[in-house]
Amino acid sequence: MGERVHNPTALSPPIQIKFSVDKENPKKIMNPDNPQCSGDELCLSETIMRIVDGDTLYLKGGGGYEVRLSLTNTPERHEIGFHDAGQFTAEMCPVTMIAIFDQDDEQPYDVYGRLVGKITCNDKVLNSELLYAGHANILKQYCSTSEFSDESWAKEFGC
Repeated sequence: MGERVHNPTALSPPIQIKFSVDKENPKKIMNPDNPQCSGDELCLSETIMRIVDGDTLYLKGGGGYEVRLSLTNTPERHEIGFHDAGQFTAEMCPVTMIAIFDQDDEQPYDVYGRLVGKITCNDKVLNSELLYAGHANILKQYCSTSEFSDESWAKEFGC
């Protein structure tokens, strides 16, 4: 007679799943492979290839990922502060540095097909550092559709 459901012998080895909870936001499940990332979307550790402006850059890998910072908006090329914001980004996250990219689970791509998320360089979040330094403003219209809207920096600036 074959194995039965009531037989205590394991039919397969047990599975272990590791996760942790962000104390600031208990609903947020942290990525066990990289605690600087959360959720289910992309978590990349990639070299910065190019800085387009304060809130847009390219990461190496996969042919090059174009990344737009979630919730953070810096001046455009024709606006005052464009150069300063781009310079700030270049100094904090210079080309050739390895950065951590955490894709926004609730808004993974923007209307231009760019990846949307949070960039961390030297253990500092570029999104929030641009805001604190006065080089960016928060995009309040995306607070309801961003995984990061509950983070302290986003709340502090209006989410």
